[in-house]
Amino acid sequence: GDHGMGTFIGETRQAVRTLIRDPGLTAAAVFVLAMAVGGNAAMFGIVDALLLEPLPRGSATGVLVGVYSRDGSRPDAFRSFSYPNYTDLRTRRQLFSELVAQRFAQVTLTEGNATRRTAAAIVSSNFFSALGAPVILGRGFSAAEERPRAAAAVAVVSHAYLRRRGLEPREAIGDAILIDGKPFTVVGVAPRGFTGTTAVMSPEVWLPVGVYHDLASSGGNQRADPADRAAHLFVLAGVLAPGLTIPAAQEPLAAVAGQMEEAYPAANADQTLLAAPLPRLSVSPRPRNDAQLAIVGVLLLGMSGLALVVACLNLANLLLARGISRAPEVAVRLALGATRPRIVRRLLIEGFILSLAGGAVGLVLALGGTVLMVSSILPYVPVGIEFDPRPDSRAMAFTLVICAVSALAFGLGPAWKLSRPDLVTALKARRGDSGTRAGRRWLPAATQMLMIGQLAISLALLTTGALFARAAAYAGASDPGFSPERRVLATVDAGASGYDDARGRALYRTLLDRIRALPGVEAATLASIVPFGDITEDRYVERRDADGRDGRGEPTRAVYTVIGAEYFRGLGLSVSGREFSPGEEASSAGLPVAIVNEPLARRLFPGEAATSRTLCLRTGQEGTCDVVHIVGIAPGLRHDLLRDEPGPHVYVPFGQRYRGNMTLQVTTTASSLRAEAAMVQLLRRVVEEVNGGLSILSVETMREHLSGNIGLWLTRTAAVLSASFGILTLLLAAVGTYGLRSNLIARQTREIGIRLALGATPGRIERRYVFEGLKLTGAGVAGGLALGAAAGTLSSSLLYRVSPFDPVAFGAAVAVLVLTSTVASYLPARRAAHMPPSQTLRTD
Repeated sequence: GDHGMGTFIGETRQAVRTLIRDPGLTAAAVFVLAMAVGGNAAMFGIVDALLLEPLPRGSATGVLVGVYSRDGSRPDAFRSFSYPNYTDLRTRRQLFSELVAQRFAQVTLTEGNATRRTAAAIVSSNFFSALGAPVILGRGFSAAEERPRAAAAVAVVSHAYLRRRGLEPREAIGDAILIDGKPFTVVGVAPRGFTGTTAVMSPEVWLPVGVYHDLASSGGNQRADPADRAAHLFVLAGVLAPGLTIPAAQEPLAAVAGQMEEAYPAANADQTLLAAPLPRLSVSPRPRNDAQLAIVGVLLLGMSGLALVVACLNLANLLLARGISRAPEVAVRLALGATRPRIVRRLLIEGFILSLAGGAVGLVLALGGTVLMVSSILPYVPVGIEFDPRPDSRAMAFTLVICAVSALAFGLGPAWKLSRPDLVTALKARRGDSGTRAGRRWLPAATQMLMIGQLAISLALLTTGALFARAAAYAGASDPGFSPERRVLATVDAGASGYDDARGRALYRTLLDRIRALPGVEAATLASIVPFGDITEDRYVERRDADGRDGRGEPTRAVYTVIGAEYFRGLGLSVSGREFSPGEEASSAGLPVAIVNEPLARRLFPGEAATSRTLCLRTGQEGTCDVVHIVGIAPGLRHDLLRDEPGPHVYVPFGQRYRGNMTLQVTTTASSLRAEAAMVQLLRRVVEEVNGGLSILSVETMREHLSGNIGLWLTRTAAVLSASFGILTLLLAAVGTYGLRSNLIARQTREIGIRLALGATPGRIERRYVFEGLKLTGAGVAGGLALGAAAGTLSSSLLYRVSPFDPVAFGAAVAVLVLTSTVASYLPARRAAHMPPSQTLRTD
């Protein structure tokens, strides 16, 4: 055993010395592997966090599931749970060892003079303990703080919040923070990396159920009383009782639903309960699968894996070419009694050393790349990101595995070939001779097959990158239905500054009057949400006839926006009927009215006039009916960047549906960027003059707002990642092609000299060898097109307005590959064709 270990250590030292003696090859191999292994490590870290790392399992043994309420009369309709229904279900210990309630809310957080919008989670008191993550400092929430309307102004903060504030956990305890303009005391700090029932994304603060009504009255969230059994507010997650599986839980859940309907028929009619796996990235009242997320994971690992394959093929090519020069050395070792397994082991040790060195450098590159990617997304998401980019034990194990596999992939073939030389020929050859009979026999065929594989994979990745680049270009040029030029936005929150409804209405009226009187202002209005923003709100809309509910078809889900007068005129759009009047913008008096867009009007009133008709708006499918009368039909505006056509949309006036958090939308008379920038500064100054304490969340141009969309970031990031892997593999393939053609042409230098001496022109020599290289490229293109089509089909659901077989993307990728490989073949051919014949004829 000791002798074997000593032999291994000695061979390792010899392998290190051999690699040091050839620094060029060693540096090239480490660089190639570092790029490929680093890309794989970075993508694995991201995919592991998004898809693979287990969500909290709870303090008790059992399966963590989402609990959902489905309308039995409409199987596709789901609703959230009321707080009383939640407390009833929590007592069903035969079903759940733990059950938690939660609801996300957009709130404003004031820190010093700055106010920003962020995500908060309103949760039950057992939230942290049930998920097996008790607070690490301070305390969680008490049962008394969970009671509806308890008004317990306490909060638990996440590490994302601490990082933004630059605080240590102990410094946060007892800290007073302003949420929606109200003081809250930090009583606890959640564990590092804790994200609740989702992966990666986390609210910055958690609040108890008892403060829901206070937040809802100022932050624009759904107004309801949590104590009302008909108020469906919360999403549930639970840990199944020990031994209970998801399929086995469905029957007892159905029985419980029947019991709840019998006890409270008005609130629980037609309710069916079911359990399903939790989605990774959402807190939703309906079950959601992670199919699209899985596609993203497959694409990320697939692209990085293909880059690694190309790197291994490239290194195998390099080692095969280098092996010819080492054939005499290997022959001497075999002649002196070395066995073939020992020769193979020695060569594989060299490969493992190269692979480990490349892996070590790759981990550093992966860390930097991941930090860059995570930091780039932070400005686009109103939540905390709990993701540690440092490689953990899983990432280290994954990296070691791919290093070992890589070493075998690029080292085993050359090692096996080199351990079987023609001893007589090899011993007669000089070290460095590339013209041995062995080399002539197996080097060209083997390296050409490897080269074709590199080219095919490179083309597949280039094609994927081109598809995503086309999708990103389309997304960036998306038309929301109006021109973004001449428009400036200022988002403010009167509720966070302590204004009640009456004072808030007066404040916004004063602001609008001041802004409309400014020079250079064409129109000014209000809106609760802005197209392509990170916040949306919807209502279920039904048509109402004179005899009450019409009952035709399912309720239509429509985007819901509170707006002021001049909204559509400010966007340069005309309304059929009329816009809201200044009185409807300022006062709650009068007939409740609404404006619907053309897609909603066509859906609800096909072939009929929609103006003057009546609608019923509900906050949920079972919510209270809010009757409004249609006074206008507006053009369709796209609210979602990645949706081609405008969807249903309903608008209501600000005076009748007051919100504390609103966006001032100003249209300037001048269309220059300078005029827009000047209006940004002027708007901020006017708001501060009207009330210096008013919370200003943002002031920006409409162009800046549209460019900051998270969907646009995702498509651009996908394009950058896929293009990066495509360019990396293209460079590797180009280097491989150049090396292969150089080697083959160098072994035919004497033949080239004879042809030149007999009158062949350099141009003819160049064309001959470039044509031979293009035949190699053609085979690679054929395989690459098939792989590219498969990759495009897999990613089709992620491509915005781009076909997975887009001819422009495929044509551009093929053109880039052919041009690159042509240049890589031309350069060595040109060098050989322009050597003096006397020099080429003297070549051995």
